[in-house]
Amino acid sequence: MLTLTEELFLLSLYEKKDTVALPYTTALPYALAGAMLAELALAGAIYLDKEKRAHRADDAQPSADKRANELLAQISASPKPKKIAYWIMTEASKGRKLEKEILDDLIEQGVLKKEEKRVLWVIPYTDYSQEDASLKYLRKQHLRDIVLSGRPADPRSVALLSLMRAIDLLFHIFTIDEMKSASSLVKKIIEDEAVGAAVVGTKEVGTAVVGTAGVGTDTSVPFRGRNFKTSPLSFMM
Repeated sequence: MLTLTEELFLLSLYEKKDTVALPYTTALPYALAGAMLAELALAGAIYLDKEKRAHRADDAQPSADKRANELLAQISASPKPKKIAYWIMTEASKGRKLEKEILDDLIEQGVLKKEEKRVLWVIPYTDYSQEDASLKYLRKQHLRDIVLSGRPADPRSVALLSLMRAIDLLFHIFTIDEMKSASSLVKKIIEDEAVGAAVVGTKEVGTAVVGTAGVGTDTSVPFRGRNFKTSPLSFMM
């Protein structure tokens, strides 16, 4: 099972010619950092106080995300509790280093394939019964079913939708024609009180990502200039 950070990274990739590429946006590291915090929140490893400061839970257990565990150790070692925006800024400052680490992990797990200077999808992904489908495609379809077909929303998917919305990348999941209604439905799902009870902290993380990355969440107009472009993965090779 992929970590939330790895899933977010995978959903952020474009298919470009005969390889995959990152979106040309400086906001992605902030969302990846937010995904680590969301992972910890979903696992009950951290909780937020009224001032949006992160605290380690007394019964916190290590998660499957090594980067999230390292962040949890930093939160625990901090002399005073700090706001989640601080931790997002701290992790996001790693920038391309963070992105490269996640890319390398996905290649090592066989989710992506490296050929010379190209990075490709691996098809099929053997953990799933469907043939001839990449893991990204299957995860994307799951999110589409939640938003467009009313499939029950699970906490991890709500966190992913919140983070994708925070950095204006919902158009990676929905078509141009779907974007207006989909963005409204995503907002409703994130703010739903019944769903929110199961994802304590993730909405606040998404909001903090918006504030620290300096992006908006008006996704009714897809393919904004800063996101439509792609950056090659050659710097990671």
